[in-house]
Amino acid sequence: MIRVKVKIGREVKEIELEDNSKVIDLLKKLGYSREEVVVLKNREVVIEEEVLKDGDFIEIIRAISGG
Repeated sequence: MIRVKVKIGREVKEIELEDNSKVIDLLKKLGYSREEVVVLKNREVVIEEEVLKDGDFIEIIRAISGG
């Protein structure tokens, strides 16, 4: 098991995941689809196939569209 810190908006929480979990696994656990968010891992934009490691800091930014 690994633990990552996840920031969504102003809230930061610790999430426990299986070893070798990917960003997409975290998004599914939190109820997000990859089309609606941008994910940063340790302050760098990453793709959904990026493997997470214990202690990573993840920031999830919701995409906003309008017209």
